[in-house]
Amino acid sequence: VPKPKPHPDGLFKCCEEIGVLPEKCVYVGDSPSDAVAAKASGMLAIGVLWGSHPVESLKEAPFDYLCKDIEELRDLLPAK
Repeated sequence: VPKPKPHPDGLFKCCEEIGVLPEKCVYVGDSPSDAVAAKASGMLAIGVLWGSHPVESLKEAPFDYLCKDIEELRDLLPAK
């Protein structure tokens, strides 16, 4: 893609390839740039706190939700 995160170009490309609108997607990430890209694309942004970025930087990012463990993430995602 021409522009990497935090630009949403890569997310738009993924949506195009799988035939799903961005607003129907959830982006799970572990960096502030993940949150910025997800919000710019219209996706719901879920941050996970077990990545390489400091918790404070993730709390300041525009995530819709933050999960401290896999159980919290599982509770947010629909079961299918």
